[in-house]
Amino acid sequence: MEIVREWVSQGIRSLHTDVADLLSMCARSIRKNEIPYTWEQVQRMDIATFLSVAPVVTAIFTVVALLVPRRNSRRKRASYHLTRVLIIRMMALCYLAAFLTQSQQYRALYSKKGIMPGTPSGRPTPALDFLSFLGLPSGDWSMEIICYLGVVLSVHMLTADFCTFLTPLLLWLMHITVVNSGGNVINYGWEWLTAEVGFITIFLHPIASRNLYPLWTPPSGIVIFLFRWCAFRLMIGAGMSKMGTASSPCWKQLSCTETHYFTQPLPSPLAWYAHYAPELVHKMEVAIVFVEQLILPFLILLPMRRVRIAAGVLEVGLQLLIIATGNYAWINFIGIVPVIAAFDDVFLWNLFPRGSHEEIKLILTRRNALKLPSVNTPQSPLRHVVTLYQNLRVFVHLFLLFFCIVKSGAPLKELFGSRPWLHFYDEYFFLNAHGVFGFINKERVTLLVEYSHDDVNYSVLDFHSVPGRLERRPSIHTPYHYRLDWETWIYTTASLEGRVPSGIPQFLEHSIQRLMQCDTDTVGLFAVPYDSLCPGGAPPTHFRARYFRYFFSPKELAFTPGSDWWVRTDMNKGFLYSRDNIRKLPKSRIRKSPDHNTRWLSLLLCVALFTIGVQKCNAASMLLSSVFFSYTLYYREYQGLSLDDVMPAIPVTYQRYFLSTFSTLVIMFSDKVVTMDSVVATIAMISISIIIIMLMG
Repeated sequence: MEIVREWVSQGIRSLHTDVADLLSMCARSIRKNEIPYTWEQVQRMDIATFLSVAPVVTAIFTVVALLVPRRNSRRKRASYHLTRVLIIRMMALCYLAAFLTQSQQYRALYSKKGIMPGTPSGRPTPALDFLSFLGLPSGDWSMEIICYLGVVLSVHMLTADFCTFLTPLLLWLMHITVVNSGGNVINYGWEWLTAEVGFITIFLHPIASRNLYPLWTPPSGIVIFLFRWCAFRLMIGAGMSKMGTASSPCWKQLSCTETHYFTQPLPSPLAWYAHYAPELVHKMEVAIVFVEQLILPFLILLPMRRVRIAAGVLEVGLQLLIIATGNYAWINFIGIVPVIAAFDDVFLWNLFPRGSHEEIKLILTRRNALKLPSVNTPQSPLRHVVTLYQNLRVFVHLFLLFFCIVKSGAPLKELFGSRPWLHFYDEYFFLNAHGVFGFINKERVTLLVEYSHDDVNYSVLDFHSVPGRLERRPSIHTPYHYRLDWETWIYTTASLEGRVPSGIPQFLEHSIQRLMQCDTDTVGLFAVPYDSLCPGGAPPTHFRARYFRYFFSPKELAFTPGSDWWVRTDMNKGFLYSRDNIRKLPKSRIRKSPDHNTRWLSLLLCVALFTIGVQKCNAASMLLSSVFFSYTLYYREYQGLSLDDVMPAIPVTYQRYFLSTFSTLVIMFSDKVVTMDSVVATIAMISISIIIIMLMG
């Protein structure tokens, strides 16, 4: 109790200082930007002046709107039950993308034997600390089991009707552990934003409920406001980073999207078509970005329902357009989550399937889901318990509001700096400063890596998303994230514009070092089948890396069958690697794990069976999921048998279909009775398995 009292007093002192500093910064900003009072003054403004004045005017309007009393104060209070459901599902999707990425790439990237081994950061790792408390030995397996459990809990949070705050709490603690253990390779803005939004999501959940609409625990208005506050800081931070001194001049010239689409990290196929839009369209795109990031953030905070909903719709629409033209991990998905708080149940009603309307109506019109007696019933034996719970819940939310207000000081000050950018201010990423893509590249410097078994015939070592072969179509994989591709873009396109390369990134040298010994985990990071890279187990003998400038192919080739997606010019800078100049690693540092596709399928089986076992309280499904879970972890930790060794005579393609069909049969028979629900679930499971198999090639 003494610690809490000391923290509150310290928070009040820092809040007093931050408020004074922020008011001073606001006053300087108003004096610096001359606000136009006549139409003639507006006409004389250039683009840079207008962009500087627009957020100031919108902020003044927002403050006035918040201070003016509302006329229709007797209007029925808005409800946010459907809003809560949508936020929970979207947050679960973001967690699923995060843990799925980690579970499949952790070993190869930053494990003890990875190409970029993570170094202890000294920041808290609560999930690892808990495993150590249980007396379990630490190792790569412990981090991987955290990732796999994160996948399972994410799927449960995404699909289950049972709702409890323990699920997002565990996911948040595990996500913090992963971020603080992975080094620089996973220390990006979307990781911090996931932790920030995930922390607020904990307080949106009830203690426990058998459905997602517990009337005895309605969504708190305070928590809904904190989501909107997060959306405001996220968008305004992105806008101010484009106005800083370190930003590209093309932003104020409204021309950044003329080069953005082919220089962005991991473009999608639609980026090719967006790149060849008319010049006027590109100028309109940048103008819309400024409206979205400098004006809409203030409108989301307004108490005017129609204005707030319109701002939310425009924001979500722009995020969906970004998702369509580029692969930015789950950053756009997690950016949508706090914006959903701008919508209420009346607006979201039509977005839910019509078949669920009657069910939702039934749940929302009942007194509550757990048959708790009404608080207003004097004879109720639980009346005092329910009242105590609701009062305690209000106190927790008020303390959360005070906590977030105190933590908001540093991120808001960052907005007034000359170079606003990404920053985190504590080890748990409670509230962060956001700012992305202030700098836009004008050219795409790309490293083309090739391999050979005879130093005569070379084949391209394709990445999953970074361009390589000219005819290869850009991929779509968001919200899943290929971290090696992203790091390659960071150290090439984002770092080498206007510079002469002096070598290749160190982590790619480490990758080549392992590929020369057919390390299966490293092979899984690339889009080249193991049988092509190491036919018969024979590793490549030579690698060469050359730098090129890549551009989208001319628009005249659009819709031409067999035409290339890219053109390139040689930078006349290359490097050759062979067994003579690459040190051979000891066998203890090389892994011979099951192939990448088998790992994906074992993960799919594990998650599907465990989720069904939890939701249907079926012990057989949970037991089978544990078997596949143990198989996946054990044979990735040690050099054991893979399914290819168990079924050597069966072609790989049929092995995959066998596994997917087997999983659906297990689901059917574990239900004991084949009902219509189980048939539908089986058909859905087969479809999902086939889609995943097709995507895996």
